Amino acid sequence: MMSKGAIILAAICLSSLVNGQCANPKPRPEIRSLSPNERARFLRALEQLRTNGELDRLSKLHVDNADAIHGHPVFLAFHRLFVNDFAAAINKVDPGLPVPYWDWSLDATNPISSDLFTNDYFGGNGAGPQNCVQSGPFANWQMNIDSPHCLARKFNQGNSIAPFWPPEALLSMQKTCNQYGALSSGIENGCHGAVHLGISGDMSTMFAPNDPFFFLHHGMVDKLWYDWQLMDSNTRFQMYDNVNYNDPSVSANDPIPGYPNMRVGDVLDPRNSLCYVYVDSGSGAATKRLMQEVDRQSAQRNAMSAAGPGGPSSAPPPATADPRSQLVAPQTMASTMPSPQQQQQIADARNINPASAAIAAAASASGNGNPTAESTAQLNDMTSQISRLSGNSDARAGASAALHNQQVNFLQNTILNGLTGNRGVDMASAILGRHHRFFRRY
Repeated sequence: MMSKGAIILAAICLSSLVNGQCANPKPRPEIRSLSPNERARFLRALEQLRTNGELDRLSKLHVDNADAIHGHPVFLAFHRLFVNDFAAAINKVDPGLPVPYWDWSLDATNPISSDLFTNDYFGGNGAGPQNCVQSGPFANWQMNIDSPHCLARKFNQGNSIAPFWPPEALLSMQKTCNQYGALSSGIENGCHGAVHLGISGDMSTMFAPNDPFFFLHHGMVDKLWYDWQLMDSNTRFQMYDNVNYNDPSVSANDPIPGYPNMRVGDVLDPRNSLCYVYVDSGSGAATKRLMQEVDRQSAQRNAMSAAGPGGPSSAPPPATADPRSQLVAPQTMASTMPSPQQQQQIADARNINPASAAIAAAASASGNGNPTAESTAQLNDMTSQISRLSGNSDARAGASAALHNQQVNFLQNTILNGLTGNRGVDMASAILGRHHRFFRRY
């Protein structure tokens, strides 16, 4: 017999399809792009899911299938369907309401400064002996799964949260993984765990769906898979394998745990089968531009090094030289430099410190180090995009600046350490090592 949730989900999916194709995919926006009215409706709908038993149903389904859906290739497929089940429940109480995701990579450097942890969104840390949430719309929520208790949060750094994976680390992972299993295991054991552990409390248990953060977090997880699929849409919307897992051979015809009438193949392309698409928050496009600039600089440097004496560049600095001299003294690459006025314009646009201004100056150069109007404009455009990732409002200027500085620091570290975009695993590992993170499965 089909569960209540499966019946609702199947009905909604079928009503949205015409000849097997989705007639009008529903957009899923980043939560901070919702209007105040939409956000208020979403918070009211969440309260209704708690009182009508739907949140209990979802949490129990997750607990009952915990072993089957974690540490196995079906991890991404199950959670895609699970989040869609949640979205169907939301739209049952408020038809037409956009169901958002949370792009936590925008808050990677200092998660606690995110709007999401304010009373206007999801509230903050727990308090008291049981770590009960006492602020925001979920204050004093009483949960039933897996036993009666208050909704709990216990941030992993006391009153703060350890950094999450930033956009460039996520993009590096996506560019490095060429098979489904590699991406699924990378997400599950990496960026996915960081958010669960950071918020903790109910979020660090198998009844994590008690906390609405779970569904917005897994919306982002699903979007990472969706964006990876779009990178090669001809093959990846059909791709499912067991790479990096110990499971025996898998098939798109395998049933999804908890949803006996649904197969993995039914959820591989959400644009048709589940009838939704994601609206990008802006982090993806800006980060791609940043990584492309890193790759361009690396290729240029390698070409100049290969040319050797008499080539387009002068001899490289001696081995004992400060490695920064390769970057902050571009006059070793050419006889001309960006003019002082151009360097000041770049520094003003970035509003960053002198060391990073030198990074920006080097990044703006093309050919043998001579800046062009095109390369300078590209850098300024890239910078402008990055600075807008956290929004333009005064209230979020600090978050925007923090993200911007983090991006610049990553660019600097990448170049000085000699990493390139083709070594995405090394990039991600370096970031993880710097924050001393430890992950476990959830």
